[in-house]
Amino acid sequence: MDLVGTCEKLTDPAAPVWSKVQLSNVEALGGGTIAYDEATDTISPHIHVSVGLKEHSAMGHTSHLLDAQVQFLTEMVLIEVASPQMHRVPNPNLYDVPLLHFGSDG
Repeated sequence: MDLVGTCEKLTDPAAPVWSKVQLSNVEALGGGTIAYDEATDTISPHIHVSVGLKEHSAMGHTSHLLDAQVQFLTEMVLIEVASPQMHRVPNPNLYDVPLLHFGSDG
């Protein structure tokens, strides 16, 4: 599992962190949103998770999920929001971080 994180000093604490930490053998709980990207005809997930490392006394980490592989089972609840439409728009004033917008005008 890859989560956003770093052990390095941040040069700009207000800027997003793009590096990752790799964790394995975890229990996880999370939540997020899935928005549709019309330009690429793909979905744009944004998921936050809290995970516990089993072999390290369930020591925890919380951050944005970048990548993961499910080993056993996953319990998921999906709620579809039919309206308004949700999409992500990069914000040039916030390091081009894509922010969730509601409706067709963005």
